[in-house]
Amino acid sequence: WLLLSVAVILLVSYDPIYRVSDIRLEGIEHIHAGDVALYSGLQGQRAYAINPAVIEERLRKAFPDLAEVNVRVGMPAGVTITATEREPVIEWQYGNQVVLIDRDGYIFPQRDLVETDGLLVVVSDMAPPAPPPELLEDIEEIRQEVEEWEAGETAGQGLLRPARTDPALIEAALNLQTYIPAETSLVFSHYDGLGWSDSRGWNVY
Repeated sequence: WLLLSVAVILLVSYDPIYRVSDIRLEGIEHIHAGDVALYSGLQGQRAYAINPAVIEERLRKAFPDLAEVNVRVGMPAGVTITATEREPVIEWQYGNQVVLIDRDGYIFPQRDLVETDGLLVVVSDMAPPAPPPELLEDIEEIRQEVEEWEAGETAGQGLLRPARTDPALIEAALNLQTYIPAETSLVFSHYDGLGWSDSRGWNVY
């Protein structure tokens, strides 16, 4: 029995059949499969040693455009990543950068696989503003994480939360869209707020 157990351990440890070589994606259409595989760190890993919760957290941090992530590991080495992508409603332009924002205010990068035609465009002099403190979840928990990180008790992984702006701002922009001329971009100013640029080049706030 001892020899048999050792043989099984060696087989599982070194046989390529137990190492992840193929990752199946479900629900991910706007992120390149190669990028997901790279950031997951699953390629070549032994299937029995994979912690799905760790991979899920890693992917949520790497891809803020994923609302939900689920990793399933099957033997001998099958891995399926199922995710729900955020649906953008606003294209926010500032400086030389462009980001997308969903209805809940979550901010994520513009990718070449994302279709942006038809999105409301907001041209701004700044990045999407941070939400007011009352919209941040678990303020006490965040403060405790910061204290633990400063004390060197954690690596600070919990401090990386999805970037978010005020959902009320997004709702206001979408509502304002119904009152402005067609194919008109909204503008946002740090000092003046939300408005639009009319046909004569005047900004109305």
